Amino acid sequence: MYKHSHPIIKHLHIYADNYTALNSIVEPSSRAGQSWATSFQNTIMGFLNQNPEHTLAKDASELWCLDHPTLTNAKQMTKARALDDWTAEWKSHKFMGAFATANHIPPAWKPRDHFFTTKREVYARLTQCRTGHGFFGEYYSQFVPTETTSCSCGTVLQTRDHIIQEAFTKTGMPRGQAIPLIYHEDEVYEDGEASGGEAEQEEEEEEEDLSEGSESEREE
Repeated sequence: MYKHSHPIIKHLHIYADNYTALNSIVEPSSRAGQSWATSFQNTIMGFLNQNPEHTLAKDASELWCLDHPTLTNAKQMTKARALDDWTAEWKSHKFMGAFATANHIPPAWKPRDHFFTTKREVYARLTQCRTGHGFFGEYYSQFVPTETTSCSCGTVLQTRDHIIQEAFTKTGMPRGQAIPLIYHEDEVYEDGEASGGEAEQEEEEEEEDLSEGSESEREE
């Protein structure tokens, strides 16, 4: 690479308006368009080797200017002020609608971490739940009147709260209810009492003690 042939270079800065493209650059696995990426790499390396003007431009951009800020600094300051105004407007605005209850994340120039780390199927359901636009009765009642609005458990209106807190699970049990515990032999209850075979053995020992006690009383 160009960096290997120029030891003076210690850091490489790559600017792009596409986050996915930046992630793909460092991904070593095979992917679509890899031959084009190799061709682009060879082309840009040849350009950098034959045209040293980019180093001069970089040196000029790092010069300290007392009268006027650099274009890069001006863009950065403008972007920061825009984000401050955007955040102030977001805090002062009273949101309405289905998304209002989930709109608690301040504005940002790039998506949050959960946008990239959440599994696709989970993120799809999460987005439906947050925005209120999804395959459930609450949305159908407003935008798709031809679809049923009831829940499979019998509730008339299937809302987001109902699905999360009350609707039946895949096992057919309502959410929020305690799952019955099934004890097997030689298990122990939560309060420390034995169950199963151990419990029966303890009962037999207690009966033997009682019988021995009654016999001793008779002898006396």
